[in-house]
Amino acid sequence: MKNVKDNEKCVVIFDWFTLGMELDRGIKEYQALGFQMISTKRFVARHNVACLALTQLNREGIDDETSGVIAGSDRMGWFCSNFCIFKSKTPEEIAEDNDARANKKLVPILMRHGAGLELGDYINYEFDGSTAKIVERRTRNQTHSLKNNEGFITENVEPITA
Repeated sequence: MKNVKDNEKCVVIFDWFTLGMELDRGIKEYQALGFQMISTKRFVARHNVACLALTQLNREGIDDETSGVIAGSDRMGWFCSNFCIFKSKTPEEIAEDNDARANKKLVPILMRHGAGLELGDYINYEFDGSTAKIVERRTRNQTHSLKNNEGFITENVEPITA
């Protein structure tokens, strides 16, 4: 926790929305999650701060990459501005992308701001769990556009630098 002065920029981060005593009062799970989402949106709007909220995926999230994989309630998807899935790449995806360092991917699903990506595209990330370091790399489509006719990348595939 930190006290933030009026002129400081900050971001609110929720590890994820959870259910608590609301269910003991007869409120349905989807209603409780909806109330939390509405309260959070009102808070960040009132205080003009950014918010990053994480949620769990349901079992379909193992293989599927749609808004239907949000665990708990569809309301989580209804109220978010952008919904992306951050997950490990399959061995097949790593081989297809020909970049063993890019072991995670960020798949934009709902984008209410910005252009988003083409269907089937994702952002590659290099994740080192021992140091908790995440490095953004090229998108899937950018990486595939660098391949020659034999399927080999013809250009150095280095991390994206800001």
